Amino acid sequence: GFEEQGRFSLPPLLELKKLRLSIAHRPAFVRSWIRAARSPGIVFVPTRQWTVRLTHLLQESGIRAAPYHAGMTAEERRAVETQVESGRWEALVATSAFGMGMDVRILQWALLLGPPGDVSGLAQAVGRAGRDRTRRSQAWVLWEPEDFRLLRYLTEGQPRARESLSE
Repeated sequence: GFEEQGRFSLPPLLELKKLRLSIAHRPAFVRSWIRAARSPGIVFVPTRQWTVRLTHLLQESGIRAAPYHAGMTAEERRAVETQVESGRWEALVATSAFGMGMDVRILQWALLLGPPGDVSGLAQAVGRAGRDRTRRSQAWVLWEPEDFRLLRYLTEGQPRARESLSE
């Protein structure tokens, strides 16, 4: 049987979508999404290395993007947060370190480069978009079956993490 562990609701004008897409095609989708969006948003990636790689790819395409991850100094993170709030960036490429407890209304979309390991991670990520309750916003989860095989492998021998993944 299933036991409810918690629930979350989306902001009223936030639409959550999923797209089955191979990891190789995700950077191109992200580039085209940002160009079409015409509003700032956030791309969640699984690792610090991905923040740097994807930011570099986006910048090479002429997109104003910045990385954000827990490996940055507190001063560096604060500077990026201030720049995000002022609208300097088209896209922020971040690990889950971004935005916990922040209410950044300027972010109109969130792209998750892969599925999170649990419902709480999903709620945290998509909750970065749609804070401005007067405008429509979207959150996308990009995935393929291989993502879940990797997550299952990474949670091997961790019953709680495995259970959260199943949810």
